[in-house]
Amino acid sequence: MWTPLPIILTVFFTSLYGLHLRNGGQSITAFSQRSCEPEMDSITKRVVYKTVEHEATCEGGKGFLMKKLEQEISFDNIPIANSDDPNITVAFIVDIDGSISGERIIKDDTRKVGHQMLEIVKTLKWIPGTCKNKKVPTLYTLKTVVDRSEN
Repeated sequence: MWTPLPIILTVFFTSLYGLHLRNGGQSITAFSQRSCEPEMDSITKRVVYKTVEHEATCEGGKGFLMKKLEQEISFDNIPIANSDDPNITVAFIVDIDGSISGERIIKDDTRKVGHQMLEIVKTLKWIPGTCKNKKVPTLYTLKTVVDRSEN
């Protein structure tokens, strides 16, 4: 009888990180100067943001996204045990209207799970990232780590 492999899902996303300082009783938040700088996406040739003030997210949050991926990714007929590296990484652009475009598989030795991840991502409703209170197209990177310890 087939038993599903455990999968550990981790969301990696480059976002703005603040450094909180104390200055004579006042709290100051200093942000990286590289925040909210647009870049040309090499695949779509569109301007996107990799670092934003408020990252793009699906409705329900990262926990909901991870749960959805855990529930819906099928490992039937996928040779995870033969894979050299259990990491699978995909990326996509969350546009200012919340739509998904520019999907890409960065790493997937299974040649199937990455496609499933992107199909699942496209079924969700997304909230775009923002910079200076303005919605911006954001490059979102999603990585799964498949736990092969029970094989």
